[in-house]
Amino acid sequence: MGIINNQIVTTYYNLYRENEIVFTKEILRSLKLDPRQIYIKCNGSQWPCIINSCSLQMVKIIIGTSGGAYKIVSKKQVPPVSIRFGFLQEDSQSLAFFVNGKVSTIEPYMRSSELAVVTINFSQIPPDDLIIKIGTLISAKESFIHRKEERITLTESVQKKIALEKRESTISIESKNFRCILWDISFSGAQVIFQGDESFSGKDALLKLNFIEPQETIEVFATIVKVTPIENKKGLASLSLKFNEETVPLAYKLRINDYLTYNRKHFLDRETEEQKQTDGNTKEQKEDSSSELSKTQEQKNSNNTN
Repeated sequence: MGIINNQIVTTYYNLYRENEIVFTKEILRSLKLDPRQIYIKCNGSQWPCIINSCSLQMVKIIIGTSGGAYKIVSKKQVPPVSIRFGFLQEDSQSLAFFVNGKVSTIEPYMRSSELAVVTINFSQIPPDDLIIKIGTLISAKESFIHRKEERITLTESVQKKIALEKRESTISIESKNFRCILWDISFSGAQVIFQGDESFSGKDALLKLNFIEPQETIEVFATIVKVTPIENKKGLASLSLKFNEETVPLAYKLRINDYLTYNRKHFLDRETEEQKQTDGNTKEQKEDSSSELSKTQEQKNSNNTN
């Protein structure tokens, strides 16, 4: 599994190193970034700062123009600096590390004379933890665009892998809650079973999904695009939901992308094992062929002697 993780880190860095992510509140919450642990360090001193945006090659921070950090980074000869990243973990422990870099530009923040945006180019490849965190976000956003119609049928095993607490859920239509059963989900929509009829077609809905690891409830706004009565099941119907793409929560995108990535890892693991088995079989076949060839040659030599 370590080899697969290394492959993912390498892939993320090669594909996404230039992609810049603006650290909105939703991004901060998804990354579990701890604002209290973010510092810029230089000449043995460190000062708190705010991360404005980040890629795998640089970071933009916001600092006050009256503080000690600004006095140092605004000099003509700016010494090397480092940025301390701090994240909260599920076990309440913190993850922190420094990334070294050099100041490239300093600009006023939104034309303010009191705040400045400092761009720091990394002088080294950042730690794997940062590559995975940033890479996972970008991967989820790209998958949301390119794999939005890929349906995930919620079998019992898939439900566990995707960390869905249960298939039974709630859908709210015109402020009225209905119990439903999740049948399949995707980046762009879902299919649920509920007790209703075709009169619900075209109405707006709010689908609630309960996840574990960590425990969270994600709500997704949708439109009911199709209602299909279920044969021999009086009063039951299948609802086809199309999500409002602009409001799909990042947490949901990450959940779906994690599952698709898990499947990709599983495929690579299986492919690696199959390749090892193939290589082993090929080696045995070569050894058997060599042995057979040696026997044939010995037989020829024996016949010639006779």
